[in-house]
Amino acid sequence: QRRNICTHNAGLVNQQYLSVCKREGYKFDVEPAIGTSLEIDAKYLNRAVAVLSKISLMLTYTLWNKRFPEERDDIFSSLNEIIYKALEQKRWGFVSALEDFVLSRELKSNVPDAILKVITVNVAIGHKFANKPQALDALIDALDWGGSGREFKLA
Repeated sequence: QRRNICTHNAGLVNQQYLSVCKREGYKFDVEPAIGTSLEIDAKYLNRAVAVLSKISLMLTYTLWNKRFPEERDDIFSSLNEIIYKALEQKRWGFVSALEDFVLSRELKSNVPDAILKVITVNVAIGHKFANKPQALDALIDALDWGGSGREFKLA
């Protein structure tokens, strides 16, 4: 709705904006008056970019997986490369937020154990630096690491 207001109404709040926000369950700290100019600060813009990045990534890999299931190894290698690059950029929250998607039952079925563990470790790093210790512990505890090589035990 904010994009709609900025694109079609010069950033000014109108009744449609307020109605749609209410209908969708959005709770304003302070409801803006009609005609108020909506600001887009760095925090808001960063959050919007993260949401759009996540949606784009999820859509791309879901379609790739549905259309070319035989390329599952390539799909996960590519997905892990994106996760790794996000870690290099210290986008901890972005990586952490991807767990439900990248480690969903549908996406990870028939994935080689080593690839699954690499992605799990990388998402765990995201949790650690996003300050989500409970998510980190739950993620690590969900896999059997007993038969893993030293590189996984070290990680």
